[in-house]
Amino acid sequence: IDPVDGTYNFANGDRYFAVLLACVVNGETQHGWIYDILGKSFIYAGKDKGAFLDGEKLEPPKFSSPLSEAFGFASTQFFNKDQKEGLDNLKDGVKEQTTLRCSAHEYCQIATGKAQYIVSTKMKPWDHLAGSLIVEEIGGHVRTYDDNSYGIHTGEDSAMIVAANKTVWNDIHAVTAKHF
Repeated sequence: IDPVDGTYNFANGDRYFAVLLACVVNGETQHGWIYDILGKSFIYAGKDKGAFLDGEKLEPPKFSSPLSEAFGFASTQFFNKDQKEGLDNLKDGVKEQTTLRCSAHEYCQIATGKAQYIVSTKMKPWDHLAGSLIVEEIGGHVRTYDDNSYGIHTGEDSAMIVAANKTVWNDIHAVTAKHF
């Protein structure tokens, strides 16, 4: 559980904070919840059951444009110099790249089709388990840079790409992988 994901935002009066909760059984995430307190919206996913926003089933994001039209998130605060160079290459090739300083809201943006990717090196399970299940349940692609699935046992020194689909993941990986 992350009771206040986006703590910095919360403490500074920014609306981007939420509650993240994941249920892990035998090392595998079975359920994930994101509650946007101010927006009064709730996303839930169950393993192999789909993802739901306020009770309505979420459909896979429809993004087939080239990477140059993609919008996504990367908080460079946690990246080393070489990784930042890779993100600069990516930033030059996409429509927009920013950070909300809140994993929950970034995952919600992908789940609702408003964003296409997240690149992260801050690999705390409370920041990613719920959101990665939600994105996978709508047909997104969540993998570490060495192309392994993300889960409770992923090392904190890893990095990952969360993408609306495998094509976006592959495109981002191709542009940034040599830096990670």
